[in-house]
Amino acid sequence: MRVIPEDDRYFDYRQLRLTDAERSFSFSWPEHPGSGQPIIFLPGQTYRFRIARPDPLHYGPRIRPTLLSIQHDEQEVADYELCPVHQVKMVYASLEIGYGFPAPAMQPEPDEATYEAFFPRREKMVLGGCVTRRGEFVPERFPMHVCPECNQAYARWQEAHQPKP
Repeated sequence: MRVIPEDDRYFDYRQLRLTDAERSFSFSWPEHPGSGQPIIFLPGQTYRFRIARPDPLHYGPRIRPTLLSIQHDEQEVADYELCPVHQVKMVYASLEIGYGFPAPAMQPEPDEATYEAFFPRREKMVLGGCVTRRGEFVPERFPMHVCPECNQAYARWQEAHQPKP
């Protein structure tokens, strides 16, 4: 079987396709496991993939399974359920999807570098785009791993950056 990363990005995930002459299977995966190190697949080796399959009736027909971990020689080499900053197990949450043009923030928001350094897996609304098609299933929620410690760190950041009266 070949492992093919695809450039089709879906929120914070890429698509990974496993394929051979008879079958093909695609699923979503974060680019880096909790350790922040990329995974290199060695030819001729056996890997075991553990995935979650969200319910398409709840999340829509376009939702793909999500990679949770990779094992090689009975050892876990990638755990995508670990927060890359806090190294704690994340919870699988059903996040709200917001459609349309996002309103401006009413409070100060951290820049992208701060997000990535301190709370990259906080619970937040998922942006669903501006346009939906008539008759197309429009999901209201999206399943994603969320780190409770990222949520706490974000709350502390917001408190420290509240505008002074």
